[in-house]
Amino acid sequence: MRQRAIAPVVSVLLLVSLTGCGGDDSNPFGDPRSPSSSTDLAVGEVYTWQDGVMASVDGLEERTERGEHDSYPEGHTAFTAEVVFDNESEQALSLSDFVFDAVSAADGAEALVIHVEGVTDTLQGSLEPGASEKVTLSWSLDTGERGREVTVVGVRASSDDTTAHPQWTGTLP
Repeated sequence: MRQRAIAPVVSVLLLVSLTGCGGDDSNPFGDPRSPSSSTDLAVGEVYTWQDGVMASVDGLEERTERGEHDSYPEGHTAFTAEVVFDNESEQALSLSDFVFDAVSAADGAEALVIHVEGVTDTLQGSLEPGASEKVTLSWSLDTGERGREVTVVGVRASSDDTTAHPQWTGTLP
């Protein structure tokens, strides 16, 4: 009986020593972001499609300034997210194959796609193999009614992996 109780502890200690967990591996550039095939992600985590294309949703940020042409309903909170693409596939990647939507994590209510002057980018152009691109996308949501936790859903039209719709969830600061 005692052997069975010790075996899990020994297994964990062996795993920690083999993977290097627990040591001081301080990295001056921050922790490396490892890709994931899970579609339920936290903001900042990286999703990898089967062909090696990677995306992450980073930096949810509330936008308080309004430009002359910025338009969204009163009572809505404007916010942005940075989407980072890394093309580790062997083919050029068309950014127009992607659609990102934001919804309230509390009740699934869709956020409105908006344009914040001088901030919002468009998903267009191509990304060569080995290249990276960062775009800023913008939405608005009634955070008083829907809460400040949002989920950003990414859909890729041209992927063989058509069932993979990664979702990044985070809270607006």
